[in-house]
Amino acid sequence: MTKLATIVLASMVVLLVVGPVTVSAQPTSISMSINVYGDGSAAVSQVISTNSSDVSINVRLLSSVLSDVVAVDQNGSPLSFQISGTNITIYTLGSTGITLRYDTDALTDKQGTVWMLNFSTSYNATLILPPESMVTSVSGTPASFSEQGGSPVIVLAPGEWQIDYGIPISVSSLSGASTSGYYTSSGSASSSQASIVSGSQAGSGSSAPSPLVESGVLAVIMAAALTALVLSRRRKVVDLNGADLRPDDIQVLNYIVEKGGRVFEPEIRTRFALPKTSGWRQIKRLERLGYIKITKVGSQNQVEVIKNRERQAES
Repeated sequence: MTKLATIVLASMVVLLVVGPVTVSAQPTSISMSINVYGDGSAAVSQVISTNSSDVSINVRLLSSVLSDVVAVDQNGSPLSFQISGTNITIYTLGSTGITLRYDTDALTDKQGTVWMLNFSTSYNATLILPPESMVTSVSGTPASFSEQGGSPVIVLAPGEWQIDYGIPISVSSLSGASTSGYYTSSGSASSSQASIVSGSQAGSGSSAPSPLVESGVLAVIMAAALTALVLSRRRKVVDLNGADLRPDDIQVLNYIVEKGGRVFEPEIRTRFALPKTSGWRQIKRLERLGYIKITKVGSQNQVEVIKNRERQAES
């Protein structure tokens, strides 16, 4: 028997005993959910059906900017993976079901008062927007549109999607009452894309304000204008001469100053396309060096420049 015939015979025996092995198989997506939060970040969860004979599978991601990536099998045991751009290869190790989870800040963008969500999916997906959001436009025709716990829920087919939406705001009146509305594409707060409408506004007519009230309102407006004029004559300038600053530190500090010296942490991550862990490490470094202060505001971290010098603007 020749050497070539021996190799062929050995290969046939292996195939008969072990069976065919599939490498990087295309998975079947059972479900995919995209949960968008108020700060623009999104949590993606995908359940995938696999064959026990598969060695690995390839899954298309919604973005290459990721954080907190986790892949587990049907028993909750973690699986190893490798990410390349917007593709992830998961080594299945004979699994029959996989759950893939990750966070991303790269799907949303904010222009003025409107949030814009852009992504391309190869799978059917269920999109969950922040509670009480108002959807202003959708690039295509969703499979379904519903509401769950106050959040819009949109079922989408594979393809490219752009969804514009506004988030609710609360405006306090002089009497102490509050009205709610929505950010819309016109830049105004509106519950009908025109103006803020409160529950009491739909009732009977109210009497005109008295001259005393009008005088008080005028005084408040004049005081606010005077304060704004004084503050506008001063501006904060970050001292960037410190040898301990890296180029990316300087970029972040300049961005905070451009935004008025105070921003929320997700704004920094979105501006510089940083994963959540990388963004957190950078602002903690700047805090440790004494350039910024981090304050908890609600559920978000507010970042404020504190190491600066003030100078008087020219008249």
